[in-house]
Amino acid sequence: GQLVNGFITNSQGFVSPEVRYAKDPDTFRIVFIGDSFGVGIVPYQKHFIRVLEKKLNEEGQLAKRVEVVNLS
Repeated sequence: GQLVNGFITNSQGFVSPEVRYAKDPDTFRIVFIGDSFGVGIVPYQKHFIRVLEKKLNEEGQLAKRVEVVNLS
């Protein structure tokens, strides 16, 4: 990712890690669409979208890996 005004952005300019368009079959993808509130002002790893992704992957309840994409 690229650092822009203190936020990590991907090549599309979204505050999200780089994501391939075609996802792996063993991945469940959640896409968050929002306004500036979705960008947030907290450090990247403490942002609610990253916390959600980490929590869902830690639980082990799901058969697939979860990937949360932020399009705010």
